[in-house]
Amino acid sequence: MDGRVGILAYGSLLSHPGAELAGLIERRIDGARTPFAIEFARAASRRSSAPTLAPVDRGGTQVDGSLLLLEKGTDLELARHALFRREINQIGGELTYDHHAPPSPNRVRVDHLCDHWGCANVIYAKLPVTLEPDPVDLAQRAIASAKDPAGERGRDGISYLMGVKANGVTTPLSPVFEREILRQTGTSCLSEALKRTVRSPGLRPTPRP
Repeated sequence: MDGRVGILAYGSLLSHPGAELAGLIERRIDGARTPFAIEFARAASRRSSAPTLAPVDRGGTQVDGSLLLLEKGTDLELARHALFRREINQIGGELTYDHHAPPSPNRVRVDHLCDHWGCANVIYAKLPVTLEPDPVDLAQRAIASAKDPAGERGRDGISYLMGVKANGVTTPLSPVFEREILRQTGTSCLSEALKRTVRSPGLRPTPRP
């Protein structure tokens, strides 16, 4: 059993770990299946309320994410703090993860798994569910976030969906969520939907049929 620390990634962390974590990652091990189901079930406040993936108790599915294996000797608490800062967009700051902070809709939890994928200590970010599984609503939120400044920074819901799809992460809602974005924007692919939406601030989502 490898005594090093690993981070389970299943969302935007797959492509964008941030400078602080990137400096600790030794290698990436693909095919690490999540021991819990995930789904587009959270409105991310730092992405203009765009839908993002979150662990769920109902619905969703287990997916093949990746294990980000950290350098030998990396302290578990240091890794927790770095992952927490990455999730709250305070990379390189001084904020630390508080295990005893009370839960809230915006509270990031850093949970711990023992002895998974040949790694003694695996941590992952767990954020509360805040959305119902409604593809029309998900698409409207993704489009609205792309029209905000978040779209110009690539932190919108359409870019997020494109990113997780490129990493092979698919949930039961993913296909219908994508189709609904295309329907509401009158486009044929997500990259076209993103370009049209970011460049067309007056675009309004097509209402539910």
